[in-house]
Amino acid sequence: VAPVFQVGSNEVAFISKPGFSELRGLVWSMSGRTATAVPVIGFGVVVALVAAVRIWRNTLHSVDAFRFALPFLWLVAPSFLLIAISYVHPIWLERYAQWSVGAGVILAAFGLTRFGNGRATLIVVLVAAALATRGVVRWYDQPAYQDYRSAMTDLSAREHAGDAIIFTPDSTRFPSQFYLRSEIDLQALVPLSPAQPWNRFKTGEERNVAVDARAIDRALAAGAPRLWIVSHMLPGDLAPRLRQLRGAYRVASDRTYTGKVEVILLVHR
Repeated sequence: VAPVFQVGSNEVAFISKPGFSELRGLVWSMSGRTATAVPVIGFGVVVALVAAVRIWRNTLHSVDAFRFALPFLWLVAPSFLLIAISYVHPIWLERYAQWSVGAGVILAAFGLTRFGNGRATLIVVLVAAALATRGVVRWYDQPAYQDYRSAMTDLSAREHAGDAIIFTPDSTRFPSQFYLRSEIDLQALVPLSPAQPWNRFKTGEERNVAVDARAIDRALAAGAPRLWIVSHMLPGDLAPRLRQLRGAYRVASDRTYTGKVEVILLVHR
């Protein structure tokens, strides 16, 4: 339901209507992000579907029919709803349908355990789990796409009480706050843009746009002795705002991290 309420958000408005490639990506993700697991897990789901069809044809209103109907609706309905809405207003993001993974696991497990018992069942389950786990391990072994962890760890080590901070675009506040909250006392760091107090800036409020000149004017008026800028932008996009600050601040440090994450420390002249 949450994605439906975000149809007006600039963050998701650019998403194209889902097609075959998006559905293929969803199946790949739900199979543990490895192609080798897709046939095994898919086979289990197909076997469960065949069993469900037989029961539905014989005793449609039985308890057994309901037991199959619930996980299949759980598996199919979220994706179908999101795809249907996306053809009116694009909101499709793969992660919105990921909560159906539980249904896929239940159905695949049922189907795979229909073949043999005892040792044979154990072998089938272990093979399916190993194939899916392989993709998950590879996914988490990859370098960070955007290394906010390192950026915020470095920032927290050098943060002083009374420092102020600007996030640009405003959406960078979410991952930054996630890591900062366990590293520092957030109340000692003053958010200037977005200016909402910590934990008051919520998903859906972001416009995903760069800090504007008015926000910089407010930062200059605040007169913080030290000002942090956390940015995920091209350097040329940030340059005009830095020039606006140069009269009152000098750059003490400027560090970049994986994924074009940049952390700048400005010190009042």
